[in-house]
Amino acid sequence: MTTTTNQIQSYLAENRARFVETSLSIHAKPEIGNEEYFACEQLTTLLREEGFEVETNVAGHETAFYAQFSSSKPGPTIAYTMPCQESAMLAAITLSERQVSQLQSHFPKNSILPAEKWSS
Repeated sequence: MTTTTNQIQSYLAENRARFVETSLSIHAKPEIGNEEYFACEQLTTLLREEGFEVETNVAGHETAFYAQFSSSKPGPTIAYTMPCQESAMLAAITLSERQVSQLQSHFPKNSILPAEKWSS
């Protein structure tokens, strides 16, 4: 493993409890689409605490946000886009089995419904 990979894994291990706590608090307070005010607040607070510059109310959505961490250190630039599962699931209703399988490959295992549940 590379040094960068080790550093990321160490950081995640050291902060796992915080991340899990945030995840569980969001899970405990379900919100409907475009009204995820609690989740937005939890995530943006966490990101700000980690030194990210956070912009909220992105693209006309009050609960959408963009976070950026700038560093003068040499190394890779990493981008992460959080997928919107609900949109993917709605789109999958009209997709073929092969297309659904391809879509599922973009999400973590067991994070979305199996293809047979999407088929009509």
